Amino acid sequence: QSPVHPAATRVVGVGAVCFTGAGLGYQLTDTWSVRTGYRRVWFRPQDEWLEEDRLYTEAFYTRRFDDLRFTSRSRFEFRFFDYRENDVRFRNEFVFESNRPLPGTPLTVYVEEEFFYSTNDDRFEANWLGAGLAWRPADGVKLKLGYRWNRFRVGDEWRDRDTLVTGINLFF
Repeated sequence: QSPVHPAATRVVGVGAVCFTGAGLGYQLTDTWSVRTGYRRVWFRPQDEWLEEDRLYTEAFYTRRFDDLRFTSRSRFEFRFFDYRENDVRFRNEFVFESNRPLPGTPLTVYVEEEFFYSTNDDRFEANWLGAGLAWRPADGVKLKLGYRWNRFRVGDEWRDRDTLVTGINLFF
């Protein structure tokens, strides 16, 4: 039986990725923080859902300029599977977000890029490039909606996927 509700299976379809998780962080300076956490991931590369558990630790850098907010996240993920060999993966993400809302709205524009490197396979395994809109309705809350182009390996082949990105981030 699918670990995800059958209605979700019909909605998201083949090629879907769903996840949930939580983490804790500590602010070291105005620009640097560290975090650690857990994620549960469900993949649906074909007809069946596959599951993955991830422990992660990351360093996060943020800097504000006049019209721009820049962030960089470097993350090590310790990935555990029941259908393939476990893996350690390095991810690095860069995000540029406008500090100025679009005229007449509370929405800001962002552009992001993230690459993924497998230490087990000693190779790059994915690259994401995206853009969209972000909204911060309250301190510690960020909502986003955007597009992401995924370039990823399946075996030795590279494939592409277009993705609608939705996100809710809560910071306490």
